[in-house]
Amino acid sequence: MIVEVPVRGYFDENCYFYIDDETKHGFLIDPGAEAKKLLKLISDKGWNIEKILLTHGHFDHTGAVNEIRDALGIPVIAHKSADQYLLDGYMNLSAQCGSSIIIGGVEYTNDGDILALEANPDFKLKVIYTPGHTTDSIIFYSERDLVAFVGDTIFKGCIGNYK
Repeated sequence: MIVEVPVRGYFDENCYFYIDDETKHGFLIDPGAEAKKLLKLISDKGWNIEKILLTHGHFDHTGAVNEIRDALGIPVIAHKSADQYLLDGYMNLSAQCGSSIIIGGVEYTNDGDILALEANPDFKLKVIYTPGHTTDSIIFYSERDLVAFVGDTIFKGCIGNYK
């Protein structure tokens, strides 16, 4: 199951839940804002989120990470070059927008890695390195469901917003 959730922070952005229907375990991808809204949805649906996945380190894709990670006690996964954005409010653009969002303590992934659920190892995403929008941009691809979570690698009609 794929659930798209628009979130509104300084910018509007989509985050995604990719949930295994059998186990109700899954991934949360790019939680950019509205941590309380996302945590309520997780609770209401009875989902067990195993990992937060980041397509890149800009703050509009990471703004709710710390609060959700603290609430759920789960790892955050980003490309191995993400620290230049995650640890610097100017590089991730949050400082220019009135805050300073820093995301430390992430686990790293690289091109070709497979991220699988512990509850169902057949439910997995392949990491595809796609530098361009940022030097740490990655896509998470499910061969099973033929879906790709692309972050800001591909824009539709605007700068990555859901409109």
